[in-house]
Amino acid sequence: MEDTPKKKLSLIAFSGEFDKLTAVFTLATGAAAVGYEVNIFFTFWGIGPRIFRSLMRKNNVATLEELIQKQATLFNMIH
Repeated sequence: MEDTPKKKLSLIAFSGEFDKLTAVFTLATGAAAVGYEVNIFFTFWGIGPRIFRSLMRKNNVATLEELIQKQATLFNMIH
């Protein structure tokens, strides 16, 4: 008996807007329903700024603004 590889679908969520996320999840759900292995990659914009900031705070990661501030401070120290 021959092993057939499982069909796979990878999607990229590049926007946190409702209509675009609805399309991503509709495709993912449909593909999973017919046996596909589904992976969704969320870009920075795909997870939305509020969720991204929340995850950063929860994991004690500097915000984008904090990183920019530190970069500016370091740049001024070097030059």
